[in-house]
Amino acid sequence: MSPETPALLRRYPGLAERLPWLSLGAWPTPVRRLARLGGGLGRELWLKDDGRSAPRYGGNKVRKLEPLLGAARAAGARSLLTAGGIGSNHTLAVGIYARELGLRAAAVVVPQPVTPHVRRSLEGLARLDVELHPCPARPLLPLYLARAARRAPPPVFTIGPGGSSPLGTLGYVSAGLELGEQIERGELPCPDAIVLALGSAGSAAGLALGLGLARVATEVIAVRVVERWLANEPLLRLLLARTRRLLAALGVRPERAAPLRIQGGVLGREYGAVTAAAAEAVARARELEGLELETTYTGKALAALLGGAVGGRRLLFWNTYNAMDLSWLYEGGAAGPLPEPIPRWLSRGSSRG
Repeated sequence: MSPETPALLRRYPGLAERLPWLSLGAWPTPVRRLARLGGGLGRELWLKDDGRSAPRYGGNKVRKLEPLLGAARAAGARSLLTAGGIGSNHTLAVGIYARELGLRAAAVVVPQPVTPHVRRSLEGLARLDVELHPCPARPLLPLYLARAARRAPPPVFTIGPGGSSPLGTLGYVSAGLELGEQIERGELPCPDAIVLALGSAGSAAGLALGLGLARVATEVIAVRVVERWLANEPLLRLLLARTRRLLAALGVRPERAAPLRIQGGVLGREYGAVTAAAAEAVARARELEGLELETTYTGKALAALLGGAVGGRRLLFWNTYNAMDLSWLYEGGAAGPLPEPIPRWLSRGSSRG
């Protein structure tokens, strides 16, 4: 197999016949030392940069979408349906890759604090002709998803928020194996801990399982950037168990997962709200390392690291934010209108519908 084949399929070549997988990314993603940021902490700090995971649109969503879109294509889907906040990077990624595959895309979206990034993402969704179904609150998402699925051209393939189903989580099992290979090749030393943002939990859960398969002795620190009821220990362990069962059904039996714990304290008022610590972390990453982050996920995860919430002499920060140029998406005429009540949400600049 090519070195760019996902590490999971190279490690277990028999999976390619049993697991539909759509190639989107450019693997492995690079690692480098963050000498200036780390020097200020008195620690050795490394970066695993998934920002450039694919030429069209990068970030952590690409890894999850490879098995999910592979399954959608195998099922003969005509429509993709997903859900997220109005500024969701995941929803934007689904819209971009749906267009690449010639599929219709729809998304159930919930309000969140309005930032320039949120407005830009919404404009991108409109330009991609993603059909938006506004939902007033996250607890109502299952009801609104079922309603939207009935309206979409069948067959419909539904991708949950963040793509963090057991199938989507396999993308980050592959990421853990990939990092293990990079450590083995001497591209970086084994870190004492890996720090990444915790939203829908698929990246953290998959990474812990993949590192276990790779026998990498490190700890995964998942920095919670959503409300506790959306990401907590029982839900994380449930996703780990369900993904482990899927792997076992495919003939892969992880003996253990890497130690995994949740770190809180950086969320702020609510999901998507900009905190002073996140804004400072984003500014420091840009100034000292030329690394572009955002304040909803990666800025808060880095803020936890810079604030001393994570122990260890040698740390690895896992960047999950897209770093690819999206100017191609915003060229041309104006985007189409947004369905109500989204314009009202934007005018209020609030998460309250």
